Amino acid sequence: MAGAASMIPLAGQNNYPMERLGHSDQSGGPQLRVVTRGYFEAIGMSIRDGRSLSNADARGGAQAIVISEALARRWWGTASPLGDHIVLGRSRGKDLGEVAEPPREIIGVVADTKTEFLGEPPRPTAYVLYEQTLWYTGGLNWVARGDKASQLGPSLRDIVAELDSRQRVERLQPLDELVSSKTADSRFDAWIFGFFAALALIVSSAGVYGLLAFLVRSQRREIGTRLALGADRSLVLALVLRRGLTLCLFGFVVGLGGAAAAGRIISGRLFGVQPLDFPTYVGVGAALLIVGVAASYFPARLAANVDPAIALGVD
Repeated sequence: MAGAASMIPLAGQNNYPMERLGHSDQSGGPQLRVVTRGYFEAIGMSIRDGRSLSNADARGGAQAIVISEALARRWWGTASPLGDHIVLGRSRGKDLGEVAEPPREIIGVVADTKTEFLGEPPRPTAYVLYEQTLWYTGGLNWVARGDKASQLGPSLRDIVAELDSRQRVERLQPLDELVSSKTADSRFDAWIFGFFAALALIVSSAGVYGLLAFLVRSQRREIGTRLALGADRSLVLALVLRRGLTLCLFGFVVGLGGAAAAGRIISGRLFGVQPLDFPTYVGVGAALLIVGVAASYFPARLAANVDPAIALGVD
């Protein structure tokens, strides 16, 4: 399965003036893509409403256009755009294109794609058939889908050479690599933030352990007195654990506020997660609870094992 487009997702942008027929207030420069039949199927873009561009359109049918969900929402809201028309090369009632275009009928609505950056919202986009755009003289980017990706590249080169030896395949790149290249900065940031987060977790756990150990050693006589008067060792253990968890809870509340503020600042670099992501905060809270219990347990156990006679200096 294969198809081609003047520009594929994440490869850049190409704004083009266009206007909803009879609505000069609904015009602008959405993205324009010139595509071949089978492009949507090859790249995996699902048709949300209506139909895709077909052989009938290529054989001299009416001028057709497919729009993205983002463009449908912008100009039609909740109404269906099917059957309405868009004029390419016109904006606010004025012809701006190099070629006079007849109105094109909207035959379908396709799923949104990312234009250039994963962190940006999808841009309104219109798709027209290559055979119905004789004025287009630019190049095409082919998309091929197969079962064995590792063998697809060499096979494509052989097929192109067999069909026309004058044609040249300039570059082959799996879509996974294209997406990976766009997320390189985000993944690097994630590793950096993860490293400092782990370092902060280690430092905080060491701080909780050190503070509780210091308190236990400085209050050995008090703890020994409690034990000598009949206090249960489990109660001493629970008392020290409660102090440690109180420190962790205070740090979590303060950190939660800081994380919420920082999340809004770096929201432009987030992909696939919201600045206030509930599962993330729950997971972090659970991790802090586990680390807090572990850091508090050893000083608490030390306190519970205090010998009253040694703590009170009794021979």
